Amino acid sequence: MSIRNKNKDHLKQHGGVELVEAALVPQSDDPLRFWTQHPTENTLVDLHVFAQGESKNPHPNGGGTWLGPFSGRQELIMELAPAIQARLSLAAVSTCQNYTSALRSIWRTLDLFEAATAADGRSVERLTSVKDLTYLHEAAAHRAAIDAVRFSIFLRIADDTRRLMCLPPLLWSA
Repeated sequence: MSIRNKNKDHLKQHGGVELVEAALVPQSDDPLRFWTQHPTENTLVDLHVFAQGESKNPHPNGGGTWLGPFSGRQELIMELAPAIQARLSLAAVSTCQNYTSALRSIWRTLDLFEAATAADGRSVERLTSVKDLTYLHEAAAHRAAIDAVRFSIFLRIADDTRRLMCLPPLLWSA
């Protein structure tokens, strides 16, 4: 009798065990709406608000902490969506909330920055791509007092997107 040919797996024969398929999370064709694959707390991440903008408090009865409106940036969020989805694929609900909160802060900061007018009367162009991010945007984020965690979240997403476009990463400091 050889050990090499010995079959010790008798569970399927004697245990009456059948394979069970794992519960699948619904898939979406929409790049701005996806489910996380967290083992215990899957959540739906909806980035449409960043494409359309937000002009009023999304909480019913005015609850929650709402820091104000921001305009939509369809092109920018479409560029960032694959990097966001990759970073949040296994994330818990709290991590997803941190990411959307960081994006809201950056969107508001970009609106304020673009509304500012230079001393010679020219306005700043609207940011539509991560290719156009400059040190001026970094300075605007610091001037708006965005905390280091939110700033770092946006920086990681932007750098991931820039890597996908074969561009150098941003050398910003939080």
